[in-house]
Amino acid sequence: MKYTKEFKEECVNLLKSGVSALALSKQTGVSRPTLASWLKAYGKENFSIENAIKFTKAKIGELSKKPNPSTDEVVMMSELVSALAKLENGVKKVKSIKPRPVINMNSPTANELKNAF
Repeated sequence: MKYTKEFKEECVNLLKSGVSALALSKQTGVSRPTLASWLKAYGKENFSIENAIKFTKAKIGELSKKPNPSTDEVVMMSELVSALAKLENGVKKVKSIKPRPVINMNSPTANELKNAF
């Protein structure tokens, strides 16, 4: 399958922001080796923590505005919130991947997060 340059760059931005390759692979259907090759190819472009935080917040905002997000979108939002916390606190990406609980998007906490962005 042929992917657009914009799609590849978005995947690379998500990886650089701290989203795990496994979660991104499950979300997009792109294999982890392919994601790694894109990261190598596009990873040489300028990357700053400030840009990563801005991109991650924008992606969270985009997903949080969906009225009925799919399970994959909820998982991606969880990954993004975790990545944002790591970026803002200067914590390096964690290598281990732990399953995350499914988030009820209609809970008071989820509604608070939606309204925050």
